[in-house]
Amino acid sequence: MRKSLILKLIIVLVVLAISAMSYKIYTKQLDKNRYTTISMPAFQFTNNNGSLSNQTNVKHNVPVLFIYVSPYCETCTSLLTEIRKIDNKNNLDLWIVSTDKPGAEKIKELYPDLNNYVYSEKREGDFQTYFGSSSLSSVYIFDRQHKLKKHYVGSISPLTFL
Repeated sequence: MRKSLILKLIIVLVVLAISAMSYKIYTKQLDKNRYTTISMPAFQFTNNNGSLSNQTNVKHNVPVLFIYVSPYCETCTSLLTEIRKIDNKNNLDLWIVSTDKPGAEKIKELYPDLNNYVYSEKREGDFQTYFGSSSLSSVYIFDRQHKLKKHYVGSISPLTFL
């Protein structure tokens, strides 16, 4: 009787382990499929020259990285400091989207070597309208075909996504 109880317990544990692994594989595949079907949204931001930039200004056949930041956010400034160190070493189109015009000017002042700043103004639609997130800092990575590969929110090292 004791052996049959142990055998039943082992069978239950094996079934639970297989179920847990299957669920993990299934959710990972769902996550992967969700990202590969999302294209870069149509957007319109004001660039550092005062003119409008939109999805037609995005480089083709290179990965695109959008970083939504505020210069008054400590997490954001540390991310920009790290991005600055590795920006020129990667073949990508980097877009730094600030929360507002004074923020974009502050970023330009703090990081003059990062040259593709834009900022989000309400009259054009804000970052959340286009990308669906208003969390600082938000990182969106699009592949060469401008399909979303990954989205990160909060404190993150650029080495994670570059």
